[in-house]
Amino acid sequence: MKLAAFLSSVFVYFAFLCVIAYLWAFTRDVAQVRSLAPGPSSTAARLIIDLGLATLFGVLHTVMTRRAFQRRCADAMPRGLGRSTCMAASCATLVLSLTLWQPLADPVWEASTVPLQVGLHMLATAGALLAVSASFQIDHWELFGVAPAWRRLRGTWAPRPDFRTPPLYRWVRHPVYLGFLVALWAVPTMTLDLLLLAGTLTLVVALAIHFEERELVVDFGATYEEYRRRTPMLVPVPQRREAGAHEHAVDRALADLAAQRSALRRSDHTP
Repeated sequence: MKLAAFLSSVFVYFAFLCVIAYLWAFTRDVAQVRSLAPGPSSTAARLIIDLGLATLFGVLHTVMTRRAFQRRCADAMPRGLGRSTCMAASCATLVLSLTLWQPLADPVWEASTVPLQVGLHMLATAGALLAVSASFQIDHWELFGVAPAWRRLRGTWAPRPDFRTPPLYRWVRHPVYLGFLVALWAVPTMTLDLLLLAGTLTLVVALAIHFEERELVVDFGATYEEYRRRTPMLVPVPQRREAGAHEHAVDRALADLAAQRSALRRSDHTP
């Protein structure tokens, strides 16, 4: 049973990678996976279908990624499979939405030159690499549900979470989401239906950040509040980073000064 649970988590992980590859091909209409989708001829009908699918995915994904829901899912599933189960359900919902998605060919913007198209593809690739790199700087396997099943297989328990800021997380608080959004929006041709999809996924990210940060404040208290005050959410702001570094240096200087004064007082009272 433990081995089956671990293999299930690995299967869900690779299924997730396939879904991400499908989303990449879908947003770029590789092999016309989006533009040739069957559906009603009416633009209004297509738009209504897309709005319904976007709402379905947005609501379900937002609910399934909440910690309270995942705890209930973990209670109902074998230990170690709670996160993988939620991820599998979210992936299935996204695949369903993309499969039934209706194309609206009206372009919102279009890169008309080859250098601009290449530049957008390179930007999207950089965003994808940023998201992957950032996930490994925290705990990639925990994030995608493999680590809990692996711990169950080995008979160990999750370590106590600690707050740390790897290099990418010193620039922005959510580099994984930043990379995903860059890859999502950096497309050579943005059609009306793709704009709706990108807007929906961006809203899902915004909601995820909101709830995730509430949970992090509960977990780490003032430590995370201070980190949130000094570090931008998604867009690196040099001025803010410099101000935060300056404030940190001042705080350390004040702390050193207080320690020196305390040491002097102790030495004055020493016979």
